[in-house]
Amino acid sequence: MDRGDYKQQNRAKASFDTVYTAPTPHRYLNSMRAVDYRMADCMNPYLSAVVDASIVPQKPVNVLDVGCSYGMSGALLKTGCTYRELVTFYQKEGCPGYASCVVESRRWLDSHGIRKDVRIVGFDSSREAVRFATASHMIDQGITCDLEKEVEQLTADQANLIQGCDVLLSTGAIGYVTDKTVNPILDRFGTETTGTLGPVAVISVLELFDPAPISEAFVQHGYRFEQLPVRLPQRRFVNEEEREDVFETLEQRGVKTDSLKMETELFARLCIAAKPERFHALSRCVNRVATHHPWKSVAPVLTHV
Repeated sequence: MDRGDYKQQNRAKASFDTVYTAPTPHRYLNSMRAVDYRMADCMNPYLSAVVDASIVPQKPVNVLDVGCSYGMSGALLKTGCTYRELVTFYQKEGCPGYASCVVESRRWLDSHGIRKDVRIVGFDSSREAVRFATASHMIDQGITCDLEKEVEQLTADQANLIQGCDVLLSTGAIGYVTDKTVNPILDRFGTETTGTLGPVAVISVLELFDPAPISEAFVQHGYRFEQLPVRLPQRRFVNEEEREDVFETLEQRGVKTDSLKMETELFARLCIAAKPERFHALSRCVNRVATHHPWKSVAPVLTHV
């Protein structure tokens, strides 16, 4: 198997494509709750620390959330709330009607005190998800574009938004998103950054997917990219069939899975990227979080046969 063949590797896991086409996040959140999705909570301490380290007086830190969906990661960053609190809000208070849900979501955000030193630019292929995320203020500006399709390209306005971003976030999108998307984004990303760390990236990559194509894209654009020895739980396997398919796919890629086969969850690796001269500063920032992070799990070595 081609280690960078994300399309083939994607077949091993359950598809949630249909949950991103609803006008509000209810269907998405219900599906994620059913499989104990945890990645947004796991990633937020790392993202928050990188944002805090990037702050320049009088200027907000601009975060590009690649695969933003309905803007949940943006909401957690802005408020410091947990993913469970978001789910509970939409279960109990968030009306499923679009207009009412937008108003109630804004009210919920405002009631939790939105931090003013960060702005979120969301990037996703789902027009419905980006529309809601922007209208509800989960994100500040949105880009709807599917760069996996060769017919689509960034517009001048979209490219300008990306140029001004300081931090690139991607939480669980790699696999859906490949180097076809990452390369044109990196052509523009951070060229006008003002953050003290320079343009940096904080990315989770499911262990199912080989990070090599993404790493190569960053390296070609002058970054140092590393996969850290930290595992983060994404969600439970949907069923035993998915579990078996994931391990079979890993083995076909040449990965020894003996140490993983008792697990009941999908895990992701934490990856970071920065320009070489700023990489150690980023690494120190992230490692401080890893030392105290409640989700921290030291990764077993995934060796190749």
